[in-house]
Amino acid sequence: MSILLTGNKGFIGSGLECDEGIDLKNGSDIMTYESKRHFDVVIHTAALTSVTESMQSPKDYVRANILGTVNLLKQHPEAHFIYLSTAGVYGEGLDHTVNSPLKPDSVYASTKLAGEYMVRNLARSWCILRLTNVIGEGERGEPNVYQIFKMAEVLPIYGDGLQTRDFVSVETVRREIMAAQFKQGIFNVGSGVSITVLEVARSFNKPMKFLPARPGEIRNFGIKLDA
Repeated sequence: MSILLTGNKGFIGSGLECDEGIDLKNGSDIMTYESKRHFDVVIHTAALTSVTESMQSPKDYVRANILGTVNLLKQHPEAHFIYLSTAGVYGEGLDHTVNSPLKPDSVYASTKLAGEYMVRNLARSWCILRLTNVIGEGERGEPNVYQIFKMAEVLPIYGDGLQTRDFVSVETVRREIMAAQFKQGIFNVGSGVSITVLEVARSFNKPMKFLPARPGEIRNFGIKLDA
């Protein structure tokens, strides 16, 4: 089975096997990519992923996350298309299932949701994975709380620290991606456990500093894993 992988030099993609990779670090751009051969499977991990940056540069996110996805779909309409989306498409709330209402609250999540619709309409066969907060060695992009706490001498706690998040290891995500070669449909990928920022902070055994809550931050978030 031949595999084309986008983002093969990225945080998630660098740990996956493929027959050909597309990555900006290789001088390849999904917007200008032109297919030279047939692939049985396309694994699309390449994306712009910063929530904050997406609000400041929405056009860049539309170009990369929507139009780039469309180009790949047009180049490989017959391939089984595995698309990495985000559980952020649900917005605030706990126990989200794949049938929960979709209420993306950032440009980033909105572009990933738009990409989902492109996949569902243009791919012959597809699998969409909605990821929670992915953590692990080699992580890039907007730092999550684990990265921040690992580097800080004093841990910054915004608000009361009782905000909840679902964290999933990059190894788990990679396993789910490879399994998605043999699946169709939409699936949540996470730990299925929501923990507070304070719980994470206490595991580092470092002093904490409480700061004002950040405006617009999601208070509680979590998913239910698919049976």
